[in-house]
Amino acid sequence: MTLRATADSRYRVRTGHSAWTRYDVDYCGDSCNMPNNLGWGDYQGSYYQYDRTTQTTTSTLLVRDTYDGHDITVNGTNYTYYTPLTNYYNGGAAPPISVANCGSACSASCGGRWDTQLAPFLDTSDSLANAWPQPKPSLPRWPTPQTAG
Repeated sequence: MTLRATADSRYRVRTGHSAWTRYDVDYCGDSCNMPNNLGWGDYQGSYYQYDRTTQTTTSTLLVRDTYDGHDITVNGTNYTYYTPLTNYYNGGAAPPISVANCGSACSASCGGRWDTQLAPFLDTSDSLANAWPQPKPSLPRWPTPQTAG
């Protein structure tokens, strides 16, 4: 990738209260006076370009001793190094992840995690006598409806 040969950078010049014009000129700093007295410009960015070759699918395999770059030409034929997608295994083994097939049932061995240390304040017994004592330690912090603002 190389910097464009001419007019390699973009600058923005104020031309009115809320109006701006963009100019492509050679880089002259973060802010500078534009050529031909176009005004004071603020640097917006630079243009880079790269050469890219187009490829066709072939069954001919080219093996090289060293890596010569992503795109190379050998004996007049263009070759591109194969870049696999990151979400494919490329024929290798899948990651060592085991997943249970639970269908629609949840249990201690299937579905979401559950243990008494996860949320000790929750009661799953469906008993009011068991469930009511658990929130009592936090109740004094809550205002009663009569004193709430």
